[in-house]
Amino acid sequence: MYFGGGQVKSRLFNRIATELSDLDKLSRAIEAQKPVQCRNKEGYVAPETELQQSLASLWAEFLKVDSVGLDDNFFELGGHSLLAMQIGFQVREKFTVEFSLEAFLMTPVLRAQSERIEEMLFKQANEGELELLLGEIEKEDGDANWSYSTGENHSRNGE
Repeated sequence: MYFGGGQVKSRLFNRIATELSDLDKLSRAIEAQKPVQCRNKEGYVAPETELQQSLASLWAEFLKVDSVGLDDNFFELGGHSLLAMQIGFQVREKFTVEFSLEAFLMTPVLRAQSERIEEMLFKQANEGELELLLGEIEKEDGDANWSYSTGENHSRNGE
């Protein structure tokens, strides 16, 4: 096929490069070509917790499969790094945890990934609770110091 000149060829390549660099367009094109797969339920272990069910739904949506079990591997279901990035972004949005692409790739099995996210949520909750407790302790220390300075506290010997 002859495109007739370098300028036309250059514009065509620029258009192709632009469209390929648009992540949304590329994702939609890939998704449109892939029909939803009905999977064999042999060996299927259903997600149990709300987090597991939510994560399984995300995987199923992006991987175009009817169901995802706890022991399913993201890559064996047809996943790739672009989908991992998209799911990771959704995980960050939905669970408010920083779930990096590296963390996703290190835990490609749904069960392990849900456990990792639960650990992250637990750690965040503990850090928040610790900050509240420290704030209360500092407030109590401040109140105690004020009481001592005004002579409101009695000595420990009961005087």
